[in-house]
Amino acid sequence: MRFLRGSICIKNLENVSNVNEAKEAMLDAKPFLDKLELEWNDFGPNNNGEEILAGLRPHENLKELLMINYNGFLLPSWFSNPLCKLSSIYLQSCHHHHILTPLGKLRHLKSLIIEDMYSLSHIGPEFVGFPSLESLAIKDMPSLIYWSGFNGGFPCLTTLDINDCPRLRNLPSFMNTNLLRCLNISRCPEIRALPDDGLPVSLQALTISESNLIRDRCRIEEGEDWYKIRSIPKIEIDYVEISWEMRRF
Repeated sequence: MRFLRGSICIKNLENVSNVNEAKEAMLDAKPFLDKLELEWNDFGPNNNGEEILAGLRPHENLKELLMINYNGFLLPSWFSNPLCKLSSIYLQSCHHHHILTPLGKLRHLKSLIIEDMYSLSHIGPEFVGFPSLESLAIKDMPSLIYWSGFNGGFPCLTTLDINDCPRLRNLPSFMNTNLLRCLNISRCPEIRALPDDGLPVSLQALTISESNLIRDRCRIEEGEDWYKIRSIPKIEIDYVEISWEMRRF
């Protein structure tokens, strides 16, 4: 099985009893495996997720990782070292997980999707680094209230999607994201304003939908944040594109 290639999906991990049983998969001895999907049953027992995940350490050549219904609170150390080729991560329904620190250490990570992580209430300064990340999506976060900023990280970020965060009150500062081109905000009704320092001049497309407070602040001419967005080439608010003819300078 050392020469297994392509992708592999391991399901029902709640049935794995201990770390030694997890190690029997010998994922770290499969150098030709590009994509790994690890899935727990959402209704399974919740007592040893961290231990099992620690035993499922993949080979450093892995390029794509999907993790669904992980029931642990923390990520193992192998998330940051030595996965030097990992370029894509998708975390879905990791309901007990609330610390994102190790992810920013992945030097070649280009795409990160975090979805349905309902224990996460705050994204703080520890969510930093990401020297190669180009696309970030934060989706379906019912408890997320505050995002404190990028703090000098994300130098290569070009696309940011923030969707279905009903309690999120603010957007992070984009001061150092000089390559950001697309910003999409959807169904985030509590976001009150754009950042005080505005949006990066590199931004080419802004989409705001079903987010009433920030929508009102971005109304043509009348909104308090209109001056921050009026020069963006493509603006779409509540599924209506704001053409150049509709803008007055």
